[in-house]
Amino acid sequence: MKGHRESGFSIAMMIIVVLIPCIWAGHYVQLLSEPTAILRVSAIASAVAAIAAIFALLILVKYTIETRLLRQISQGQFEGSIKPIVLVVIESGEYVPGQRRSIKTPQLRNIGMGPAFDVAVEPIIGKENVVLRIENVPLIESKSDVPASCSAVENSGPSGLARIDAFRDHMFDAGRFPDRTRLTVNFKGLSEKHYRVLQLIRYELNTGRVWTEFVRIESTED
Repeated sequence: MKGHRESGFSIAMMIIVVLIPCIWAGHYVQLLSEPTAILRVSAIASAVAAIAAIFALLILVKYTIETRLLRQISQGQFEGSIKPIVLVVIESGEYVPGQRRSIKTPQLRNIGMGPAFDVAVEPIIGKENVVLRIENVPLIESKSDVPASCSAVENSGPSGLARIDAFRDHMFDAGRFPDRTRLTVNFKGLSEKHYRVLQLIRYELNTGRVWTEFVRIESTED
């Protein structure tokens, strides 16, 4: 409603600016002789036309800017309605006194409104040359979880223990992935827009509790 009032006001102002010189010119021409009046009218008409063209151009520019802003707002709203947000969920299981704390099966969780494609978790770098790798997933539907297939590698070499849960648990229990270890997930949405989620692996030294913490989501361009 506000936009319509502003547009109407702009048009009214343009009409007033054009009419005032015309009224003045008509009054002025009546006071002149015919040859002089013709020349004056021609000059005034040219000036009025120029003023009208300038105002028309200004209004066109204004409408163009408003249209672009409305389109950007509309695109942002549409993107928000289909935007995926993928998190890596790593958390420790229930603690049993006298037993080593275990890690639940890591999950890739899409909490966003749209599906996520080409989900890729960057290698998670721990201490003492320990790396946790999570396999890529082609698709995660909105509001759903996918178990993460992961492997822990020590000293960059292959190991028969890499995919054994107990070995992964030992790496966490021993603090090889210390508090605030960085975790990055890359994926794209239905609109082909690319995103990056940054997280931290939290590790509570006293209890050995492990969990992941969301930091932020970024949009990236190829």
